[in-house]
Amino acid sequence: MDAPLPPKPHQSFAALMDHLAVADPQAAECFREHLGGMEAPADIHRLGDFVDTLILALAEEVSYGRTLADGLGHMLAGGTRADQDRYLAWVKQAATRGPTLGTLFARHLVPVMLCNDARVVGDFEKTTQIMLQKGTYTLKAPLEALDKLIEENDLASAHAFLALLTVTYGLDITYNRSLYLTHTLPRAVTGFDRRRRWWQIRGLTRIIGEDEHLADDYLQGLAAGLHLLTEPALGDFLDQAIVRYRHDAEAGARFLALDSHQAKTVCQTLQVAVPLAAVRSSLERYLQARTGLAVAVRPHSTGTHDKVDQLSDSPLVHCDGHTIYLAEEMDLLEDKADNAALFKLLVRLEAGGIEFGTYDLDVEKALSTDFIGPQSAPPGTDGGRSDLQRLINGFEFSQPALDLFTLFEHARVARQVHGRYPGLSRRLSKALTDSQLQAKAGYATGGTLLPLYHHLVCQMKRDHFPSWPPFFSQMADRFDQEQSAGHDTVATSARLTKAFYGPLADLCAADAAVLYEPLRLPFGRRLDPNFFGPFHAAYHRLAVDLRHHLAKHQIKVYRSDIHDLLVRENGQISSTDLVALMIRPSSQPNDATGTCDLAGLDLTSLLCEHGLALPDASDDTANAFRYREWDICMGDYFPDRVRVLEREITPDDPHFYQTTLDRFHGLVRRIRYAFELLRPEEMTILRQWREGDAFDYRALLDYALDKKAGLMPSDRLFIKRMKRIRDVAALLLVDLSRSTANAVDRHGTRVLDVEKQAIVLLCEALQVVGDRFAIAGFSGTGPLGVDYYRIKDLDAPFDDSIKGRISAMRPQRSTRMGAAIRHATAQLARQQARVRLILILGDGFPNDLEYKGTYAVEDTRRAVMEARAANIHVKAITVNVSDNGQLDRLYGHTHHTLIGNVQDLPDKLVRVYSALTRH
Repeated sequence: MDAPLPPKPHQSFAALMDHLAVADPQAAECFREHLGGMEAPADIHRLGDFVDTLILALAEEVSYGRTLADGLGHMLAGGTRADQDRYLAWVKQAATRGPTLGTLFARHLVPVMLCNDARVVGDFEKTTQIMLQKGTYTLKAPLEALDKLIEENDLASAHAFLALLTVTYGLDITYNRSLYLTHTLPRAVTGFDRRRRWWQIRGLTRIIGEDEHLADDYLQGLAAGLHLLTEPALGDFLDQAIVRYRHDAEAGARFLALDSHQAKTVCQTLQVAVPLAAVRSSLERYLQARTGLAVAVRPHSTGTHDKVDQLSDSPLVHCDGHTIYLAEEMDLLEDKADNAALFKLLVRLEAGGIEFGTYDLDVEKALSTDFIGPQSAPPGTDGGRSDLQRLINGFEFSQPALDLFTLFEHARVARQVHGRYPGLSRRLSKALTDSQLQAKAGYATGGTLLPLYHHLVCQMKRDHFPSWPPFFSQMADRFDQEQSAGHDTVATSARLTKAFYGPLADLCAADAAVLYEPLRLPFGRRLDPNFFGPFHAAYHRLAVDLRHHLAKHQIKVYRSDIHDLLVRENGQISSTDLVALMIRPSSQPNDATGTCDLAGLDLTSLLCEHGLALPDASDDTANAFRYREWDICMGDYFPDRVRVLEREITPDDPHFYQTTLDRFHGLVRRIRYAFELLRPEEMTILRQWREGDAFDYRALLDYALDKKAGLMPSDRLFIKRMKRIRDVAALLLVDLSRSTANAVDRHGTRVLDVEKQAIVLLCEALQVVGDRFAIAGFSGTGPLGVDYYRIKDLDAPFDDSIKGRISAMRPQRSTRMGAAIRHATAQLARQQARVRLILILGDGFPNDLEYKGTYAVEDTRRAVMEARAANIHVKAITVNVSDNGQLDRLYGHTHHTLIGNVQDLPDKLVRVYSALTRH
């Protein structure tokens, strides 16, 4: 074997990096970062060859060279020598067909080569060869989807997706159909639920193999209910659909799309999974009846709990004190009725904590001391943390403290349930000890305290457990004594946690990994300190503020006492009520209440600040969402400051709609004609492409002239024919504040009446052009009472009920605009559309309790910026306002339209919408 050549003098690592930096500093920096700053590579010649390759790639096209630098750096950092060589050879081969193809392979080969699955690599090579026979345009979107599957470590779906692409692009289909599938299939596959994705992809492959035109019907069927089928059930359904299609193509397509009664019946028969939406209303009615509170049931993905759901050990059920979170669907069991029953079981388990006060913990009162731990905030504040956080942070080892509190609290609740609902208690105990059910749920139970948990919570006898430490008996006996003495509140669990922390702390101190094992409970249940608080969150925050203000005057009041008083009095309390709650030293006489001075406490302002000055008994029944709010003075957000309540408007007489059309019949005719012109042509021709459907004869002529003149001719000689699709999702957000009741003419026509007329005309225009649109109104009072009235949802059909809701729109209360924009943004952010637009229709500036002037303008401006950051356009049309400078600050100089005469609004609204969505 020949000895390796000695390195050239200039081939040091630093010299090579400097050489690459001369060609392109950005590529050199990216390449260096992946190498981790290595000083002396083992094979400097090999690295020199790589650098030469990168310089040649940069010379061919900068973006290609930079992408190759990034990809090759990844391969050097994480791939084998053979993988690196194969990667580079593959990219070079692709680049012979152009830098665009080389860039695609340089980027998307990296995850394929580094996924440690040789089958994926082989399938990738086979599939891309087939796709390239159709054209380079087929690669970008599918490869991006493949990257996402590999990033999620969903290799089963990656295999299925590559097989889908092989079948699809192996078909003899037109360019337009191929282009359509190139964008549709990746978007559909990445949108599938991960748990069922791989067999749904296999089903799509099977359908496309039968007839690629059935792909749309299959995807429609998945959206309508097929996504809930298990793998065997989906296979059975597709068998029936294919048999029907071969006999009658139209009937088979309708069956596959769940567009027939027979198909829906078959799907329901095969369906095992139960969607939460199907049982949520009944679960919430149960909770209302049992607890007397409007406890919400929501999927894990909603609200603040989405942070918990992202954990690898996320529980099957979780409660934060006012909402119970469950899976989107339940499919753990083989029978549909059993899955529905499991939903009910989980809700009944968590309902006990709400009913019997688990989330009402006040750690200071429970332990009769400022027991808030070394990392806690000063007495009188909570530092933004829950009482459970403050409790466990008071111990050296937080995990055993949390396990103890969970053990005693679950046991306490179980005793309460047994006393009040003995039948339910037996069913819950059986479910908690059912090993087969736990195995199907996928949660392994265990932990040092699990035997004691089974004894106290599930009422299993001690002789069931061969190893029973003496301190377990002490803990069980002490718990029984406390319950017999009537000490059955959450405070008892906190005191027992403090009393018995010692033995577990000794285990942790000795060897935490061996001697103490954290508690793992059935269904993954746990009390999460990060999501723990009383049901009446508004009262809780007000109680914390009141305690803080009183502590400044050396007056001690327990937060839970204030909270309980607020609940009893529905938020309406006085200074006299607070005096009665004060905790006085034993040396102070009981009749000294008159000496307490609360003159410095502005109780009314505090109530208004928390939105409790005008209580609304119907708030608890609304669908509530929390949003942050920007404080310009603090320069930061108030987290969860605002509560938006989604409400429905009861439809009124729909004749208002037709009356408006009759009144503006001439304008309606012009609008319909104008919006007809907005409809895109079926096909458009794109010129100057390196590859395409046919030669561009203009480009050929230019090519010949350039050639004859001795100039370098362009290689962009082709045209492409593409189907144009208008893809718009718009939300019209209407201000329903009380100022819209102002009259605009001598006939008594109000601002809102003109707004409603404008909405009618816009609806006519949007139906002509075919855009998806939604309509919503907003108003409210205070940060906890922002009302968001859903008049029309994006996918709702436009029928008489929608017309009736438009007619029923009435002036309401104030204008907390930032919260309404954030909620509208959240609605639109979930929509897939090329153009997403929020069109705000109002007659003034934001104005609400403690929400005025600069504070309100800056929060609204920040909400508009957040929407635009989410790629959602925001445009405002404001009537009867003269201060244009403030509007510029709210929306930007070019993003609002001011109308001096409100009568011009209908025509102006349609014109603005047309201009915004024309391109």
